[in-house]
Amino acid sequence: MTEDALEYIRSQEEGVLQSDLWKALNIDSRKCSRIVAKLLKERLIIREAETINGIRTYRLHHTERL
Repeated sequence: MTEDALEYIRSQEEGVLQSDLWKALNIDSRKCSRIVAKLLKERLIIREAETINGIRTYRLHHTERL
């Protein structure tokens, strides 16, 4: 599932909202948060806080491994 998430993030030029990622992968938000944490730890993605309609979420962007 981690590889699927990374591929999806890579495919989005402007990044992807974390809330959209778990919907696209058909998983729950908790599992998505764990996947995102793993990708962040491995420095494969970065995230920016964003507010959409008063709801805080994160925009995820792919990055090359540092």
